[in-house]
Formats: sequence, structure tokens, C-alpha cells
Amino acid sequence: MSLNSNNISNAVKPHREGILISIFVTPQSSESKFPTGYNQWRRCLEIKVQSPALDNKANKEVVKLISLFFKISNRDIDIISGVHSRVKQVLIKSISYDDAIKKIMGNIE
Repeated sequence: MSLNSNNISNAVKPHREGILISIFVTPQSSESKFPTGYNQWRRCLEIKVQSPALDNKANKEVVKLISLFFKISNRDIDIISGVHSRVKQVLIKSISYDDAIKKIMGNIE
């Protein structure tokens, strides 16, 4: 399956406050990186974090990596579901859907 903006649009949805992205987190990875790919079965963007999924450490690193990727404040990012799961829904404020798709498509492997 080739990756295109239609695939990514399964993981990135417009929201009245910005965008909503579905992510699949790999904690305790050898590197921290976002995005690392697209999971076609879960319809999620993939993210790797070095932090363990313990005491909210992985979630904090997820927020930090996404904020660095989009060059926005941590305060503009909320994990709205999946706090205790590898699959998460993340609300990203102050970014448009089109800008997010372009940025992700230009950086995904």
C-alpha cells in the first residue's frame, strides 16, 4: 500500500479547535521520533518515545515531540483519549488541517 494524503486523512481529522490525530505509541524505543510511519490497520500515525509507559512519562514525551514537530506550545496539545493505551487521540490546537497534512506528508517515512 502506497502512502498518500488519503491514508493520512484517516489518522488526521479536522476539529473545531484545530486537528485531531490518531497515534500509535511505541514506548521505550531506542529513539524518539514523530512521525515514524502510518499504521494502515489501526489507521494511526506512529510515534516512538524513549520514555517508559509509567507515571505518565511516555504521554509527556508524546506531547513534547508533537509540539516540537509542529513548532507549537505544549499547551496547544491535549491527549483526549487513550491516556492509558498505546492508541491515542490527540487534539492539536492552533494548526490547520491542510498545514498539518502537508507537514506530515513531507516528513513521514
